[in-house]
Amino acid sequence: MRTHRQMDATSAKKIVDTFSDAVK
Repeated sequence: MRTHRQMDATSAKKIVDTFSDAVK
């Protein structure tokens, strides 16, 4: 379960990075 949660966190970070690039 911890691994799954870590994957979700990584995915969220990737989405945030993509969103930040779009805003730029």
